Amino acid sequence: MAQWALQFTPDVCLGQWHDTVLLEVGPSLRLWGGLEPLLGQLTQGWQRLGWPPKAVQMQQAHTARLAEWLLQSPIAKGQTHRIPLSSIVEAHPHLDRLARMGIRDLGPVLKLPRAGLRQRFGAGFVAAIEAALGERADPRQAIHAPAIFEQGLELALPTDSKGLLETGCLRLLEEGLAWLAGMQAAVTEYRFVFHQGRRQSQELCIGLAEPSREASRIQRLLSESLSQTALTAAVSGIALRLDNPLPLAHHNEELFPQSNPARENQGIQELCERLSARLGQSQVLRIQEINSHRPEAASQLIPWKENQKSGPAAKSPTLGLAQPMASQPPRPIWLLESPVALSVQKERPIYQGPLRLRAGPERIESDWWSDPFARDYFVAETHDQRLVWVFRTPGHDWFLHGFFG
Repeated sequence: MAQWALQFTPDVCLGQWHDTVLLEVGPSLRLWGGLEPLLGQLTQGWQRLGWPPKAVQMQQAHTARLAEWLLQSPIAKGQTHRIPLSSIVEAHPHLDRLARMGIRDLGPVLKLPRAGLRQRFGAGFVAAIEAALGERADPRQAIHAPAIFEQGLELALPTDSKGLLETGCLRLLEEGLAWLAGMQAAVTEYRFVFHQGRRQSQELCIGLAEPSREASRIQRLLSESLSQTALTAAVSGIALRLDNPLPLAHHNEELFPQSNPARENQGIQELCERLSARLGQSQVLRIQEINSHRPEAASQLIPWKENQKSGPAAKSPTLGLAQPMASQPPRPIWLLESPVALSVQKERPIYQGPLRLRAGPERIESDWWSDPFARDYFVAETHDQRLVWVFRTPGHDWFLHGFFG
């Protein structure tokens, strides 16, 4: 629960009581819209994690120690003088002696001289009171998020119901996203493991084109992937592992929104993620350039998420259409796997009729050390005004190699 609360404030620590979590929310109240909206988000979040509404109680005060005392004494209802001394850990060794003096609440203690209290009940008791009133510093050891998130959930009974499994995955995802929010980071892979007995397990990996912790986006991919997964056995437990967190890139909003290539590319990436989850990662491909002058060898199809680089410095592939440079010769959108030989009539290539050469020639020569070739490429026009890409060999043979859009 304390780790989950790190998404709201970095100052989270455990209290003196074993079931108490303390949050310093003063500096972040404006971010969450005030105290009441923040309390509402905390309550809703803990309920999603499986805590019943009556199982979680919250109190707020201007100091951490006073808030913890009020939490242990609901009868006080925010009134400091009504806090019973049994709620103060430092007062426990002195409860019998204070009771014989007729003192059971904090109110009468506050009226006594501090010097006398310190002499009779020790400096620790007085220091606790001063810390609760804000008169003395009360440093606490804040918790820190672990470097890797790994959380498990044991099911009451083994099941193969996709609906129940998705509910369990969403509960773990809630905790994982809170861990990422506390670290101000995101990941590209969400790995769920379905335990099917003591030695058997099955993994479900959700891959993203770029680091993200957007809940709705991941939930859609989880639902798609789970519906396409064939379970080999009933599932008795679920685990979620997140590692390699990367800093989340923030984007500035525009006052007057215009066409944004980054947003358009993000839409294409999300489409590829959903298609990959539904059809499989090997079914969604992208074009990768290869350093070769031979047109048919200058690119290859690879899985959309595969990248040449690896590690934290690797960037996600850009799936948008690149704009050609003004000085670059025209290239067709559709390139044939193998050039098609064309017949020649009166020294003009024939494709559904004589072709009219509109641009060229562009000489391409390469691979002189292994398989030398030389071609003169032309942009040609058919009888119905379609543009095609043809080339001529040194032997004056003509071939069709591609079609323009």
